[in-house]
Amino acid sequence: MRTTVRLAGLLLAILAGTTTGLNAQKLASGTWTGNGVGPEGETFDISFDVQTSGDTLSIAMLGPNGERMPLTDIKFEEGKLLFRWDPDIVINCALSPVEGGGFSGPCTDVDGGTGVVTMNPPKP
Repeated sequence: MRTTVRLAGLLLAILAGTTTGLNAQKLASGTWTGNGVGPEGETFDISFDVQTSGDTLSIAMLGPNGERMPLTDIKFEEGKLLFRWDPDIVINCALSPVEGGGFSGPCTDVDGGTGVVTMNPPKP
């Protein structure tokens, strides 16, 4: 019985360390810049409005005309920044840390199209 309780406590501690709130400090608030490569090889510049408040992290992609596209299901898992966005089709992204404090990785839509998104932190 004690082993089961200890194991449950350990699992809860591990899970608590992987929540978005506890990892919100990993991203600096401000405008992150970067680029993307779409499924057909098209390239585009991109910006993100990253806001942290206490244990809350929110990110919105900024369109070329200033429109905000909120990202959802933001979390850190196994060192990767995961999120979802829905411009007209659901896209899931899994970005790995890169040198300089940014993130880069694949984004895949529900039809299997894959592109790459890179996020660079604000300059101090």
